[in-house]
Amino acid sequence: GPLDAASIRAGIAELVASEIVEPWALEVVDPESLAAFFSSDLGRRVTRDASRVRREVPVNLAVTPEAWERWRHGEWVPPDEGGGEFVHVQGIVDCLVEEDGGLLLLDYKTDRVAGERLDARAIAYRPQIMAYAVAIRAMLGRPVTDAALYFLAAKEARRVSPLPR
Repeated sequence: GPLDAASIRAGIAELVASEIVEPWALEVVDPESLAAFFSSDLGRRVTRDASRVRREVPVNLAVTPEAWERWRHGEWVPPDEGGGEFVHVQGIVDCLVEEDGGLLLLDYKTDRVAGERLDARAIAYRPQIMAYAVAIRAMLGRPVTDAALYFLAAKEARRVSPLPR
């Protein structure tokens, strides 16, 4: 069905009435932010073909502190860069979309930031997305060819690059 704010609000109300979600969801979920996402380029890529979408994909990866730090600065190096100790990274990829040639990795963020602070937060999340991309390639045997963060409160996306080769 339609993914405008009114339809999303009605869908949430229906889930509450069916006791699938708690009533507080009506106060916490922002239908306008979700509608803005679904009307964006990224949202259209997600909704183009539901059979090509995976949600909440668990990932695990061992990465050295050296690699993590270099990822933070936007430099792609293998996760074992520097050798020695490893840190275990565990998380859940919010959304993967199978596209021709690879995967779109999408992570939703609820941070309430805007403007220059939004760019800084996106940079801070880069190591997480790099780790997710490496883990997804190892698990699924397909490269992550595009990755983005979608900040719901700001209703804006930020691309994450560089991605692992």
